[in-house]
Amino acid sequence: EGARYNNWETNLLPTKVETENYLNDRGYTVEWQEDGGLRYWQNYPAVREHPSTGEKVWFNQIHAHHKSFYECHPNFADPAVWQAVAEENKWPVDCTYGDGTPIEQETLDHIREVVWRNCVGVTPKP
Repeated sequence: EGARYNNWETNLLPTKVETENYLNDRGYTVEWQEDGGLRYWQNYPAVREHPSTGEKVWFNQIHAHHKSFYECHPNFADPAVWQAVAEENKWPVDCTYGDGTPIEQETLDHIREVVWRNCVGVTPKP
């Protein structure tokens, strides 16, 4: 209720108990908010080993799951909404370093540039 983007009841499971068990089983830290909202997180490595080749591969979505993604999202276009969300730190998703330190804008810009430079369009097959 009152969610600006989405809510845990429709994204996860309909009850707090089911949702908390689901997230805990998957290694997430769960924090219920006073307003009934849910904050959950887990630290993941940015680079993983490919299961077949053993190569180190970039495997994350820092470029899409950082709060700056919402700068161009229509649900956050109103400056008053943007300011309220920023003050409350209630972004739908966000990424930080593992210790919670914010990722610098220049680092995000570089990551996004590399991701776009290496994207390949693929025609979907039915």
